[in-house]
Amino acid sequence: MKIFHYWWERFALEFTRGNDIPYRGFVPESIRVMKNYNWPGNVRELKNFVESILILQKGLRITMEMVEEKLGSFQQIRNDNLPVLVNQSSEQAERELMLPGNCYCCDRMSII
Repeated sequence: MKIFHYWWERFALEFTRGNDIPYRGFVPESIRVMKNYNWPGNVRELKNFVESILILQKGLRITMEMVEEKLGSFQQIRNDNLPVLVNQSSEQAERELMLPGNCYCCDRMSII
């Protein structure tokens, strides 16, 4: 998990320096919570999370409770009216929406 530590620390330092926000760091328990979270996206999702929590906490040291609360808003939420996850990238959503149609239309030509 050294690579995880590298990325969140890099994002935090770059963002706080670039936006003149005091950086007090993350308490060890908050880092453990982030490491154990099943990040469904890529490194951009982690970057977005780190930047948004730093903005919301306005220079405070990031605690486990802050991380858990913020991760709660990042949880995958399904709506019965939506056929894809709300927090997916547009590329992922398009793929999920198009794949069943492609399989239905092209099932005799190829196997997907």
